[in-house]
Amino acid sequence: MKQDTQILYELSRRLKSPYDELFINSAEFGKLLGVSQQSSSRYLTRLESRGLIERKVTGRGQSIRLTERGVEALRKMHTELENFFRTHAEIQVRGRVVKGLGEGAYYIGKYSERLKDALGFEPYQGTLNLDVKGKFSPERAKTIRIEGFKEGNRCFGDITCIPASISHGKSKVDCWIIIPERSHHRDELELIGKFNFRKKLGLRDGDVVEVSFS
Repeated sequence: MKQDTQILYELSRRLKSPYDELFINSAEFGKLLGVSQQSSSRYLTRLESRGLIERKVTGRGQSIRLTERGVEALRKMHTELENFFRTHAEIQVRGRVVKGLGEGAYYIGKYSERLKDALGFEPYQGTLNLDVKGKFSPERAKTIRIEGFKEGNRCFGDITCIPASISHGKSKVDCWIIIPERSHHRDELELIGKFNFRKKLGLRDGDVVEVSFS
């Protein structure tokens, strides 16, 4: 079926719309595919027998039209390619280092064991805060979710974690983007990792860094 879809794709490149009609003979179609006339004729016969195209003989040779099944096969191919690029395309976000509210160490301490279990390392007790001015869109990212918990009379919400890397100058280290469920700072990105990023990368308030994730 994969070869059939590839042949349908070559046909679709000559059509203005999914339901357009293409006038082409076997020799022309063979040149389009880079195969002999006999092979192209065999391909068309196979597509027709599988209900992917309709053919009619005319005075100009033959007309070819995609069937609903043929169009659906191309739609499936299109969806699979979209998902592939959506999944594998790296996303890059630039942000400016800013001073947090001083709560990072406290919260990382509270979630420390859960973060260690989920991410495989003990995080540095603090976060690096970046001002991204609303440019961050994590919808397509791979995520790990850490469930919230209750301690005494206080509830700690869920946290979404996204594997990423942070670059500054020629230096680049792994990190995790964390998105607290109850965060009110939508224009800020919080990063955690094994290190104190300010010391590791020599960062100061106002420095611009790049965060990459997929």
